Amino acid sequence: MRDAMLRDPKTLAGGASAQEAGRMLARPEVRAVLVCDEGRLLGLVTAAELVMHVVAV
Repeated sequence: MRDAMLRDPKTLAGGASAQEAGRMLARPEVRAVLVCDEGRLLGLVTAAELVMHVVAV
């Protein structure tokens, strides 16, 4: 797995806004953002998930 994993994954705090996530995901090299709180993984956000959330609001 070490060969396949990302060495420097992009992360956001659990309280970050959809705008912050969107800015990160707008970069072509970023396909997903890890959502963390105090070093603990809460989830993963992709551009598709973000769009579905924004459209639903």
